[in-house]
Amino acid sequence: MRRSGAVAGASVALLSSIFPSGAPAFEAEALAEATAAGSARTQAAFADGLAAGRAVGGAVAASAKTDRFDAVWTGTVPTGPGFWFSSATPPAPPLLPLLGQMRPFFMHSGGQFRPFLPERDDGLATVAWLRDQPWCDGQVSMVGGSYLGHTQWAVAPYVDPPLRSVSLNITMANFSAAFYQHGAPSLLNTLAWTGLVGRQERGLAGVIPGPLQLARMKRALRKVPLQAADVDEARTQREQPPAPA
Repeated sequence: MRRSGAVAGASVALLSSIFPSGAPAFEAEALAEATAAGSARTQAAFADGLAAGRAVGGAVAASAKTDRFDAVWTGTVPTGPGFWFSSATPPAPPLLPLLGQMRPFFMHSGGQFRPFLPERDDGLATVAWLRDQPWCDGQVSMVGGSYLGHTQWAVAPYVDPPLRSVSLNITMANFSAAFYQHGAPSLLNTLAWTGLVGRQERGLAGVIPGPLQLARMKRALRKVPLQAADVDEARTQREQPPAPA
């Protein structure tokens, strides 16, 4: 019953923060559930869980209020190669342009990792920044494997003046082939890579999958429709406390 109480308590705290006018009804529903728990012992267990759930839900709600999700953007859409543009007629404004400035729950910044989209432009900007530093003699090399090898393919042909050298290993130029082959999605590769990215800031323990993570992976692979497959995989990421802001 502690688990049921914790779920109820967290639900009350979160729903009340989102729908303040419904807080009395949420509280009444939780109290009714506690009363219907049965014996005095089960009611006490439910009450313990309820208190714990309230605390956790309150902490999450408080954290969400500072995530800057509702920040107001007053800028203008930049133009040029590599920038987003609206394909709507008439052009529509960007959705959530400040998303990269949000404080996420698991990573240290909203713009920390966006795979397979800005590698070329970000890489060129990074090389330009490096060459502009007083400690750099202009000779820049790139090295890395897997995804970091892919970033070299995306950047090296466009750097001017050219890079001094590149060192690619265990990688490919067309990385999307690892996730979508012969007209069908490679779900195992996609979920495994998604889970690895979600755990990458936990050190070696996050990189090496454990029995629980593997079990969730197998269950996720049986999900239909495919859009729901990452739900179980994402739970593995939520089992760890949020990264510090």
